[in-house]
Amino acid sequence: MRKRIKLLAGLLVVFGLALTTGVTSPKTFVFAAGTDATASSLTITTQKEWAAVHTNSEPVPVYTDAATTKPSGVNLTTPYSTWRITRTAAGTSGKVVAYDLGSNQWVKAADVTPSYGSNLTVSDMPQGSVVYSDFKDVTVYSDMQATKPVGKLSTSYDEWTATQVANDNYYGAFTYNLGNSQWVKVSDISLTKPASGVIVVNAGTSVFDSVGKYTGTITDPGAYKVFNVSYINGKQSLQVGDFYQWVAASDGAYYPD
Repeated sequence: MRKRIKLLAGLLVVFGLALTTGVTSPKTFVFAAGTDATASSLTITTQKEWAAVHTNSEPVPVYTDAATTKPSGVNLTTPYSTWRITRTAAGTSGKVVAYDLGSNQWVKAADVTPSYGSNLTVSDMPQGSVVYSDFKDVTVYSDMQATKPVGKLSTSYDEWTATQVANDNYYGAFTYNLGNSQWVKVSDISLTKPASGVIVVNAGTSVFDSVGKYTGTITDPGAYKVFNVSYINGKQSLQVGDFYQWVAASDGAYYPD
């Protein structure tokens, strides 16, 4: 069942920022905390708007001080390329020389590329687009940068209409708008969910990939096993193979288990 988001006043909660885990989402890893930065020439500023650094998946060294003179012995994990900024350290000229990724986990500015909330661009999603929350109480924000939490999604529903997506130049899709500036993080939500059963289709039925690009047609008519469901180009679609093999549910007869 799909339901447009409706925030209940009784559910509104104020939270501190929390980093979420994902393959490319902003992350914070954990190691023994070092001492606070003490270099008198540096100005430490808390990063209020959404911002991240990008490493191009390089093993960038991490330091325990803002002056980056005390190596932690840890490098950023290479499968990830985007890391959330919590503080900046600037020299006397005002130029940022280091970024704190949380708990005094500093990286040199020269080793990374920063990206700020102002770099987010918004585009409309196809009419009928849906995202899935897996019945979790996902945090909702009033801003596309996901810095101002205003409530949580109801755990009574799984499908939510999405109207817009905010993209970062490096990170890609960052947040979805569920209507009326009610934003959720891409890392907290999914465009697909597991499905089962079979769909019976005719020869000549169009096949496309997970982003809606045409990839061919069904040559063998019959019943195909269904693995996932998603709304692609605004239509409910079923995955019948890999992520290059989806068919519109309306193009066949779907029999869920």
